Amino acid sequence: MVTQNSKNKLKQKSLIRLGVGILIVFLLNIALARFYYRIDLTSEKRYTISDSSKKLLQDLDDYAYFKVYLEGDFPAGFKKLRNETRDMLEEFKAYSKKVEYTFINPTEGVNTEKRNQKIQELIDRGLQPTELHVNKKDGSNRMLIFPGIILSYKGYEIPIELLKTQMGVSPEKVLNNSIETLEFNLASSLLKLVNDQKPTVAFLDGHEELNGLALADILEEFSQSYRLGQVKIDGRMSSLFELN
Repeated sequence: MVTQNSKNKLKQKSLIRLGVGILIVFLLNIALARFYYRIDLTSEKRYTISDSSKKLLQDLDDYAYFKVYLEGDFPAGFKKLRNETRDMLEEFKAYSKKVEYTFINPTEGVNTEKRNQKIQELIDRGLQPTELHVNKKDGSNRMLIFPGIILSYKGYEIPIELLKTQMGVSPEKVLNNSIETLEFNLASSLLKLVNDQKPTVAFLDGHEELNGLALADILEEFSQSYRLGQVKIDGRMSSLFELN
């Protein structure tokens, strides 16, 4: 026969076990927070970012904010690009508390006038739209999307194109290539904003070089990573030493 005293002892032991279990879980959480380690179980190690990217993220001394304009009801390929981008940014965020991101549908819930204004604003900020033809039950619709990011850091911003188009390459291959180079694309863009001191590149003038109009595209591309200078020769070789 089980006495009341025995019942009380059993109840006491159960409460002690419960308390010990809660304490163990609490201590494990503290230990995991102090000794953080991420495990990538994908066969291609898709979420194992490079040591250089980790160092870049861990050395951030201000917030890096990624505004991703890739949100909406997309075909499967662009949904995958959106999801992979979110996963990569989540991985970035895991290595730095100074990484923030948000996904935005730039044309959702706005009238035609505001939609056109928003489209022009994103183009002016360096993002290029992509037109999709989406087949639905009620017919085929055209959709204008911006598969890109505006990255902000210390008051400066840079556009990031997520879709790396190539001539003669199928849309499926383009999407796969864009996903495979996602880490490099995001990290290299962030590095451009982090580096305060840009190396100098000098363009020679006055020696029958291409004119400014012909150089416009390459100057625009170089200006993102280099400090540009101009040296006018006009027959004076000493001009090459005048660039500061």
